[in-house]
Amino acid sequence: MDNQEQSMSNPDMEMMLLSCIIKQPDWYYANSEVLSHEIFTSRAHSFIYRAIIHCAESTSIDISQIEDYCNRKFSEIYYNETNHDLVDYLYQTANRLDVTDRFHEYLKILNEYKVKRQLFNFAESIKDSCLIDDSVDTILSTANRDLANIENVGDIHDFDLDDIITQTYESMISTKKREYVKSYFQALDNFIIGWEQPELVIVAGRPGMGKTAFALEVFKQNFKRDIFGAFFSLEMNTNQLITRLMASEATVSLKDIRKGFLDQGSQIALGSAAKSFKESKFYIDDKSTSLTKIVTKCKKLKKQNDLKFVIIDYLQLMSSKGDNREQQISTISRTLKQMARELEIVVIALSQLSRAVETRGGDKKPFLSDLRESGAIEQDADSVIFPYRPAYYFPEEAQDIQKVELIIAKGRSTGTGDVETHFIPEYQQFILDPKSDPRMGTIISQDIRNVVDFTEPQKEQEDGPLF
Repeated sequence: MDNQEQSMSNPDMEMMLLSCIIKQPDWYYANSEVLSHEIFTSRAHSFIYRAIIHCAESTSIDISQIEDYCNRKFSEIYYNETNHDLVDYLYQTANRLDVTDRFHEYLKILNEYKVKRQLFNFAESIKDSCLIDDSVDTILSTANRDLANIENVGDIHDFDLDDIITQTYESMISTKKREYVKSYFQALDNFIIGWEQPELVIVAGRPGMGKTAFALEVFKQNFKRDIFGAFFSLEMNTNQLITRLMASEATVSLKDIRKGFLDQGSQIALGSAAKSFKESKFYIDDKSTSLTKIVTKCKKLKKQNDLKFVIIDYLQLMSSKGDNREQQISTISRTLKQMARELEIVVIALSQLSRAVETRGGDKKPFLSDLRESGAIEQDADSVIFPYRPAYYFPEEAQDIQKVELIIAKGRSTGTGDVETHFIPEYQQFILDPKSDPRMGTIISQDIRNVVDFTEPQKEQEDGPLF
């Protein structure tokens, strides 16, 4: 071990920790999940600890049992390496301390040293990868994965049951308003209250159900209230997204915008929307397609802008490592869940459903089993919402203002159920509060597909500007 690594270890403390375990084995059983041979840098300490593990699993932690196992497995190896007797050192270690009340202090410090050594090796590995000219994507992907593994061991000993229960109780009875990321769909928020950080929300549906329109409405309603969020689009470019946001805000027909037929009133309304958006703060990214890039950018946004929520459209278009598509989707889903927890944000990921929905009889409402390509999505999600637009399947019922059911198929904290909202396809606009919107009294029946094309937009290759 060189001088740099010696500064990240404490052999004397390692010896004292082992002495604690030998004198009071209950410390081992109570903390076995956070103990590991990696915290010991001394060869003798590592051998003794491995003997302790064997004794704990086979008989009991007893000095004579530890001595017997060391003699059978490690004494000869240790003597050949050091010319010293391992059993002699075992008894020196056992007699090192008379008290054990500093066990947790030793364990915490030694684990911190372990993490420092891992970070040191991590930095060396990144340096080597750069020198051998690996691709940037490969380096970043490996770095994020390895760093996450290191971070998972941090502060695992600071668990005070009394303190945790007290804090939880005080939070539960506090009159202070809790922070939620709301959808601003009145019926939905009445049901779920809001999404509490950290949370992974899956919004899933077949093409044409209104997934993106729903996500954009949530995005818009939040940034208009100075709640900073990011929208990662792997399907449409930034110009397309801003067009849909502005059309919705200004209540201007997307069909008229495409044709270039805008009257003065529409131009004024769009100008007002543009001015409002310029005064808001939000982030749109249409360039990042890999999981690694999205996670990296979210970490920067959290640090620089206090990111509150992220929307990703959509999950199946993201790229990640894996032997098959199911493994890749599982990795993406799990990583998004971890990102939500690490950054204390809400992650809203849009997802496709399988074609089985289309072949189903009846009303064609989706089920959790329809989530495409991986059951891990259902497992990792805190909440799963299916936007369901009946008029898509039953055009004879279509109207200018269409009913959309938001099916809460999974809700860890909210339970499951259905809520109803309404959507105007011509403007890509949801009616957030139907009870107070005068347009709800003037519903005119017609086939809405003659008003706007619901074909899912194709992924664009060009890059739009970032707002």
